[in-house]
Amino acid sequence: MDIENRNYKNIKKVIIKIKKKVNTSNKASAFPIKLLNNHKLNLSVPLTSKNTQKTLGANLYQNIDLSSERLLKLAPYPILDTDPGLKNLNFSSKLSRYPHSIDTQKTLSANLHQKIDLRSERLLKLASDPILVTDPRLKNLNISNKLSTSPHSLDTQKTLGANLHQNIDQSSERLLKLAPYPILGTDPGLKNLNFSNKLSRSLHSIDTQKILGADLHQKIDLSSEILPKLAPDPILGNCEQENISEPHSALRLSLFSSVPPYIRFSSHDVKGESFPIALKVLLKWEINCMTPIVVRHTIQNSDFKLVGKSNDWFGTWGKHMKSLNFKTLRDQQKFNHFPGTFEIGRKDRLWKNLHRLMLIYGNDQFGIIPTSYILPRDVRSLKQVWKKNDKWIVKPPASARGTGICVISKLSQIPNNEHLVVQRYIDNPYLINDTKFDLRLYILITSINPLRLYLYDNGLVRFASVKYSSDLTTISDRYMHLTNYSINRLSSQYTQNEDADACQGHKWTLRSLWTYMEKERKIDVKKLWDSLADLVVKTVISGELPMSQMCSSNLGNRYNAYELFGIDVLFDENLKPWILEVNISPSLHTSSPLDVAVKGPLIKDLMNVVGYHIPNKMSLTTNNILLKMLGVNSPLCYDKRLYTFNLSAKERKKQEYFANVESREKYIDTILEDLLPDDVRHLITYEDELTEIGSFQKVFPTTSSFKYHEFFDGPRYYNMLFDAWECKYSNKREEGIAVLEKLCQLKVHLEVSDINEEQPKTCDTLQNTQMEVEISDIDKLNDHQQTKFLERLGNIPCSREHSLGNILSGTSLVMIKKCMITFASSEVSLKLW
Repeated sequence: MDIENRNYKNIKKVIIKIKKKVNTSNKASAFPIKLLNNHKLNLSVPLTSKNTQKTLGANLYQNIDLSSERLLKLAPYPILDTDPGLKNLNFSSKLSRYPHSIDTQKTLSANLHQKIDLRSERLLKLASDPILVTDPRLKNLNISNKLSTSPHSLDTQKTLGANLHQNIDQSSERLLKLAPYPILGTDPGLKNLNFSNKLSRSLHSIDTQKILGADLHQKIDLSSEILPKLAPDPILGNCEQENISEPHSALRLSLFSSVPPYIRFSSHDVKGESFPIALKVLLKWEINCMTPIVVRHTIQNSDFKLVGKSNDWFGTWGKHMKSLNFKTLRDQQKFNHFPGTFEIGRKDRLWKNLHRLMLIYGNDQFGIIPTSYILPRDVRSLKQVWKKNDKWIVKPPASARGTGICVISKLSQIPNNEHLVVQRYIDNPYLINDTKFDLRLYILITSINPLRLYLYDNGLVRFASVKYSSDLTTISDRYMHLTNYSINRLSSQYTQNEDADACQGHKWTLRSLWTYMEKERKIDVKKLWDSLADLVVKTVISGELPMSQMCSSNLGNRYNAYELFGIDVLFDENLKPWILEVNISPSLHTSSPLDVAVKGPLIKDLMNVVGYHIPNKMSLTTNNILLKMLGVNSPLCYDKRLYTFNLSAKERKKQEYFANVESREKYIDTILEDLLPDDVRHLITYEDELTEIGSFQKVFPTTSSFKYHEFFDGPRYYNMLFDAWECKYSNKREEGIAVLEKLCQLKVHLEVSDINEEQPKTCDTLQNTQMEVEISDIDKLNDHQQTKFLERLGNIPCSREHSLGNILSGTSLVMIKKCMITFASSEVSLKLW
């Protein structure tokens, strides 16, 4: 009894002390109350009500174990989190001006009296409705929420307070709030969730709050549902509960399983179906001063978001950049150029590469470019072949649109000490209406190695504006001898053609030319087209080696790049095509309806062929919702495994084996017997491309393209693979697709080695550097030594018009191995192999 009396007296003393503290001045701006286990409740406003103070004081008598609780204040309702695993929680909330009413404080105090087991619950407040997430694996939640001006009604506060009393088993539910209606998603795999939500000004009506409060009382099994409630969500769009069988019209599904869909581009003049906002915000296209209007219109009609200079884009159209800058491209970004394409885009490099092959294989195969001299290096050789009254055309090596071009007949007319290309003038051109013309062809390269090359079946025919004459007195007339549109449009005799189907004026479409040639000239257009395709393939092959090496060294994956070239071709009087130049940034200006008729469909087909995937930048919940909304049963976003350069040891061994086969017969059947993951990835990309080529025509690979293999600087494994594929399945593509689909169902194409590719790329670079040093050493030989060296090469004519270094520059060790030469002199010992 004495012990009990003493305990009673001690308790009474404690109560008296506490009552004295409660009755202290209420002028303080903050009222801290020490709770059990050193917990503090800090209210950020004055507590002036006596009832409130009493209630708070009375709370100290309760036997509540708060050792694992955190009570966080977010204007004006608490976030009660009893999960001891929640360590990092970042909230950004803009509080309303007068949130703290007396009733609110009472409700808060009353909540502390309840004995609720909330060990697995998290109640998060997002203006003004709660997000109840009970998955204990959700550790990181970042919420940025802008509250409305006065969202907190009295009924809402009562409802929220009452919700804490409910014993609800929601261990597998997530109630997420997205302005203004909740989406219930119960996918247990959701670990990281990032919300950025701007609420409407007055969206929290009393009825809405009651409905949300009532939802917490329901025991609903939503383990497999993602249900938009009350109205279509403004962020994700209109989503029905049932599965959507048809895919979204702006998406193109792959032919194969476990391959994400591609974006289907609309035309420049037709608006396509809109994407949900949650997806559209990811489709960022960077525009700049180089972006043509027709490209911009195509992108806008395809529901992309146009952005200015930024690193956060997944598509762009701009000018070429230095090769090293391609290393900065991210995995999911696609650029409209390959590194190294100046090897055929510059007039001097084009001549150098084609002339090298011309010397090896002869004029019959590579006599497709007029004889050229690069000044000032070849000025001596030019003087030796110059004849009186010869016509030559002078061009800057890297100019476009006719800049700096002129026709001359005297050597003295060539500027001194300038970097120029002097090319023999074709003075017997094929004429229509007594007028000279050239063709602008468009070719698309989607891959360098393997080479995948497409030729557009329409183009431009550009006429000179003055009738042609070969008389030397007319040589200074640019409107007669030059066909560039940028030059002739300034002529007083130039006539615009507004009809894409008409053969009139000084600009036609290529299709109109073929119609004219067939009907008026009775010419075999198919034969002409084949000769153009042959010229295009050989032109690209001439620069394939350095382009392939630069792509391997500077691109992060096979998805990053593609390129559209504009090739200018001239027919002579015998209808032999001559290549004049290659443009790496062909003009896409649409100054007339005829231009729009050609370039508008060209850009649409190009974008669809190269294949753009949805960027992989969304949360898993958004991804799952969009899959259902868009009617997609495959992965939705870009998968970097499909475009990797990495090879496994087995894949390397296979490629090395077939690189050493001696004839086509030894690989044409066997190379397809065991398709490895890397083989499958290349083939499924190729087959998906073919479904969207539109008006493009495939010119490499084809069933007959193996005849070009000898012109490559060594064997190309992938070209062999595609040759065998075309040979076997070109006439039965469904069968080939079925073979690949079986492998894709087993996810063979997603098996990727972790081997680092840097070592092989470094080896290639060192080999190329060594070759350049060896070639430069050859140039140091005197004329007699070089002539003797050429004689021993056998296949190379002993012409002194060009230095030996120019002849062999770019020639690979494999090509030189064919000669197996060792040349020695008294002062120079050079071994090539």
